[in-house]
Amino acid sequence: MKRIVKVLNPFLLVIIAVALFTGCENKYPNSIYSPNAKYNPDPVITDVQPKLALAGIDTVKIMGKNFSPNPEENTVYFNGKKAVIISASETELTVQAPNVPSDSVKIDVAVHGALLFAKYAPIKLEYASIEYGGFDDYMNASGLACDLSENIYVVLTTRKVLKVTPDGTQEDYGTVPFFIATGMKIGPGGYLYILRGNRTVYRIPPGGGAAQKFVPRISGRIYDLDFGPNGILYTAGKADSIFSVKPDGSFLGTAAYVDYSIKSVRVYDGYVYVAGEYNGTDTTIPKEGVWRNQITSTDGKLGNSELVFDWAAYAGENGPSILSITFSEKGNLYIGENRDNAITIYSPGTGSTRILYPGVIFPPTNYLSWGNGNYLYANRHNDMNASERRIMRYTMKVNGAPYYGRK
Repeated sequence: MKRIVKVLNPFLLVIIAVALFTGCENKYPNSIYSPNAKYNPDPVITDVQPKLALAGIDTVKIMGKNFSPNPEENTVYFNGKKAVIISASETELTVQAPNVPSDSVKIDVAVHGALLFAKYAPIKLEYASIEYGGFDDYMNASGLACDLSENIYVVLTTRKVLKVTPDGTQEDYGTVPFFIATGMKIGPGGYLYILRGNRTVYRIPPGGGAAQKFVPRISGRIYDLDFGPNGILYTAGKADSIFSVKPDGSFLGTAAYVDYSIKSVRVYDGYVYVAGEYNGTDTTIPKEGVWRNQITSTDGKLGNSELVFDWAAYAGENGPSILSITFSEKGNLYIGENRDNAITIYSPGTGSTRILYPGVIFPPTNYLSWGNGNYLYANRHNDMNASERRIMRYTMKVNGAPYYGRK
């Protein structure tokens, strides 16, 4: 049987190949680039101030040109995280630094209608708040004190006193015959004074060791203490009085606080300040507040009580309670709270208040102790929620007021 083979015309093969190639050609869309389009000039950054700021807290000014005066037409990134723009002009953007702590932060600025980003690097964003000292859920620490070398001290439920050195190292410092401290301060000569909420003042000798009874029995339960400029220890609680304790351990009730429950004591600029609740029947006295008594003699006598801050009126009904107080070197009162906010700052000169680092630090703030510079330490002691039990260190823009016991 013969096989018939048909051979196509070579010219016809060429025509078919061209047709097939043309039919398979990709159909790309028209380019979006138009050489005749008009774009806004690209933004340029010439400077950024400050170059060291607190992450999540400080405002940063970005200077340059070709920004939009409409804040919504600018976008600013710090290491890729979008910043909140506070104000804008053609030559300056003011933004809140986002919470991206780093030693090397890159800033990018985009402007609506411009093709390219403006770039600037580096600036540094510091932590405003850190967990300090290596504490975890299982270390239930109470009290808080700081010495001249920036060591901090707390009491553990194991009846140990723990010392944390400036590099964060934990060391066993001493022992106490109780589980929880209500107040602690460094006193003259390097003694560590501790209260447990009863009638006794304890202290641990310089260098550490077992706690000893300094004042075996005061005429009422005492919760907190602080030292005045003449070596006098002032202490109060549910004791119907502020007590002045001399260096020899003798004491005297020097200011009446009947029906008060004092939670925190701080000496500042010639006055003894106390914070707490009033549980009596006198309706002219706030249910919670901060009061003060002037130091009128070198042996610890005090003047009449004065209301400094009506906390009950400020916080409102069912508002947060005061747990601790301290002062900055400028005389502003820092108030640690049990909920809602970590710390409220009250300025006695103006009567104004503001919240410290909202959204960055959190309550409760049971104990406060300023270091010797711009660090403020806080103990977030919490018996109910172990995950909140931390010692915090806040970076401040101001130093604390003097602690006379440290001198």
